[in-house]
Amino acid sequence: WDLFLPHMRRGLLHFEAAVMAGTPVIAPLTAVLRGSEPLGLDAILNGTCSYIIRRLADGEGFEAALAAAQELGYAEADPTFDIEGIDAAHKLTILGRLAFDPELEFTAVREQTRGITALTPELVREPAAAGRRAALVGSIRPGAQGWQAGVRPVALPADHPLARIDPAHNGCLFRGRHSGDVLISGPGAGGDETASAVLADLLNAAAGRPGPAPLLRARPLPEPGDAAMTSEPVVLA
Repeated sequence: WDLFLPHMRRGLLHFEAAVMAGTPVIAPLTAVLRGSEPLGLDAILNGTCSYIIRRLADGEGFEAALAAAQELGYAEADPTFDIEGIDAAHKLTILGRLAFDPELEFTAVREQTRGITALTPELVREPAAAGRRAALVGSIRPGAQGWQAGVRPVALPADHPLARIDPAHNGCLFRGRHSGDVLISGPGAGGDETASAVLADLLNAAAGRPGPAPLLRARPLPEPGDAAMTSEPVVLA
């Protein structure tokens, strides 16, 4: 980040494809949504984990679901970054630094990250029977020491906006005091999808348009007990 920040401040860095591929999330967070006081963020950022969780919901065991993801090219031969939540934690850190606190450290996010390796069909199907959706979700919330972020498997309530998106898509829900809930959703991976975002970055750079502006200081935290805040999703065991 220290290496990238000087380039961002000069407007030389374009990296929309770094999070959610061709679905734009960096541009909205660093432009129009900067006008709203942030309250929190929830995001589904890893399609490999979403695919495996769908297989678990169908009753397939974890190892078989992972093997299917690898066979289809969704997961790497070494799937650690995906299934341990590290890939999602990297992406969440980028979003957090752009929209909440430029000093948010990946190591702190990693400490609050848990992947999906302990999930079983039973753990996934139990919340589904109660109308909830299991997903690997990254969240940013106000904490005692500032904005805190982490990734973990949760059971989303049926009325949570992320519970209603296409299971094959990524999604980012930004909660702002003035903006309200803003949901951004679409394909979060794929060759064409990612290439479209990279091409857009190249076109913007070639035209001399600046990249996303860095956040200069941490956004203020909501007051404790703020009625506008939302509760945490239920974490799966």
